[in-house]
Amino acid sequence: RYVGRKDSQIKSRGYRIELGEIEAALNSLGCLRECAVVGVETGGFEGTMICCAYVPDGDEALSPLSLKQRLSSLVPRYMLPARWHTYDELPKNPNGKIDRSKIRDTFSSEQSDDADPSGQAPASTEVAR
Repeated sequence: RYVGRKDSQIKSRGYRIELGEIEAALNSLGCLRECAVVGVETGGFEGTMICCAYVPDGDEALSPLSLKQRLSSLVPRYMLPARWHTYDELPKNPNGKIDRSKIRDTFSSEQSDDADPSGQAPASTEVAR
């Protein structure tokens, strides 16, 4: 069982969720080079939206839908990310660590783009249903 830091705990849809536990499950799948799970405030009753940025391992195309299906065998449904973003390499801060705030900002700006009257999701992010 994953025991993580308190600051990566969020509340989403009434559940307290440890984001590191989702990352640990994703990493155990063996199909990702690296991943980061972040929470993005929705401003609604759902609380915080779970978002996953990932880098596939190897040349295999890995869709958010297939990744979500694999992950669903390891974590409860309420812990599955709602948004997914594929990267060639995750953004890093000057210390070489994954820049979670930059990833969070990317998802936040794409969420505000979703308010577009056309109703189309941004091209760079997929919503796996």
